[in-house]
Amino acid sequence: MSKENLNRMLTIGTPQCGAFCAVCGVVLAVLLLTIGLWKTLFIFAFAALGLFIGLCKDKKGAVRRVINRGYHGSEPKIDSYEDLKNKD
Repeated sequence: MSKENLNRMLTIGTPQCGAFCAVCGVVLAVLLLTIGLWKTLFIFAFAALGLFIGLCKDKKGAVRRVINRGYHGSEPKIDSYEDLKNKD
């Protein structure tokens, strides 16, 4: 498959893109009907993980950014025994 054919297949509005999307829809429908929703989602989750691993050059930095996106460093300060004792 040439790069030109691949570009046409991924360009919205071309007949090649329509055929590609139809094939993807058929594959998704067959997966849902044969193995069910959760197993299909499990397969797609691992496919997305494989895509991430394959495309990301700085994996360690990307994982840190994902983790830090959910953690803003604003955890409440936990008072120690001495802090509570001296507070009175």
